[in-house]
Amino acid sequence: MTGPSQPGGRGSRRRALVFSGVTIVAAYAVGLAIVGIEGSLEALVRLSPWHLFGAFALQVTVVLLWSKVYRISAGILGTRVGVKAGLQVSMPAFTLSHTLPAGGWAGNALAARRLSSFGMGGPVALAAVALTSTISLLAIAALGGIGIVMAFLAGDLPPLAVLIVVPTFVVLAMVVVAIVAVLRSPRAGDRVVRAVGRLGPRLRASVDGWQDSLRYVTEDPPSPRQLATIAGWALLKWGADIGSLALVFLAVGTTPRLTALLVGFGVTQVATAVPVTPGGAGFVEGGMVGAFVALGSPATTATTVVIVYRVLGTWLPAIAGAPLLLRAPSPQSAEGG
Repeated sequence: MTGPSQPGGRGSRRRALVFSGVTIVAAYAVGLAIVGIEGSLEALVRLSPWHLFGAFALQVTVVLLWSKVYRISAGILGTRVGVKAGLQVSMPAFTLSHTLPAGGWAGNALAARRLSSFGMGGPVALAAVALTSTISLLAIAALGGIGIVMAFLAGDLPPLAVLIVVPTFVVLAMVVVAIVAVLRSPRAGDRVVRAVGRLGPRLRASVDGWQDSLRYVTEDPPSPRQLATIAGWALLKWGADIGSLALVFLAVGTTPRLTALLVGFGVTQVATAVPVTPGGAGFVEGGMVGAFVALGSPATTATTVVIVYRVLGTWLPAIAGAPLLLRAPSPQSAEGG
């Protein structure tokens, strides 16, 4: 049986972090040059420190809640994971997923490896990560969909934006539904896993482990109440994240509309999946700025908000997780279950 593929060693991880830093700085420099760096810098100087502090505090809460979602998923599958161990799973996985193009796969693989080091079997660890990722994706798709409907009914969404945003979230919702269907059907899951394995030799090497984890979930699936518990904590996590974004708007002296927050935040999560730059750098910012401008925000305000929010919600947590990524986990942090 083959477990999740292992990311490169510490040296390659350090090189990836340096490369990502250079790429992100370059993407921001180009973006600011296009929008106008002088106006954005003036807006940054006028930011309200109290609102910024609140946004930062909510991002700390987001980090803790993301760890909680992993811990709940692991507990449902039979392994209790302590607070410190949960952070050793979630934070380095977040860092890795935002420092590599298409880093989500590597981040999930790392999370599964960390859970395995805390006493979970390989298939069970993969199942826990699958539950966490799938239900979190379902939660953000629901929030983004609600925002689109609200904006459309209020007449805030221009026709061109509808043509771009709605199909994106429809595809996202279809992916989520497909994943849930796979998790509930052993036969469908085996077919999908075998199809993915044919895409390359490294993927093929992981097929057995994926099939085992799918069987573990589908043969003894979590109850609706257990799934609702994971979804509830995921929604709390996303809610704190959206609250942080709202406080950044307030920091620049603008009161945001709920529809703009939900749509712009949803665009963030979709654009992060673009496998070209680390953490979707450039794509995320462009998508968020475009969404906010389409919903009525001035371009300078939208640019300032997006840059500050991305620093608080993506790059600071990624930096904070880097030491944990480069250091081996401490198994004694886990609690037997």
